[in-house]
Amino acid sequence: MPFANRVIKPVRLGKARVDKESQFDLGIHVNAALVGTLKQLSDLALQAEQLFGEITTECCHVVDRTKRLQGRVDEATDAVNKFPNPKTVKVRKYSQMSVNPSSFRHGTC
Repeated sequence: MPFANRVIKPVRLGKARVDKESQFDLGIHVNAALVGTLKQLSDLALQAEQLFGEITTECCHVVDRTKRLQGRVDEATDAVNKFPNPKTVKVRKYSQMSVNPSSFRHGTC
């Protein structure tokens, strides 16, 4: 299981410091909530940009490794293609050798 690189949690948007005089003014609370929402969206966009940048870097590494592997496969294919055709290579006939039983020594190592 991979480790979490980023933890994104929402923050209380309606929690704003307000004067006692304008405590009941709804416009101040709405503006504070909108500002908090915009800040969180900008932070989320920044995290997404970094995440996609990391994914792009990893994809580039995969492409490089794939190209190297394809080169090695091409070299192996060329080497195999340089082998002679097995149907055209002459193989000598197998002849059974005559074995003289007296040529074996028994009892000595």
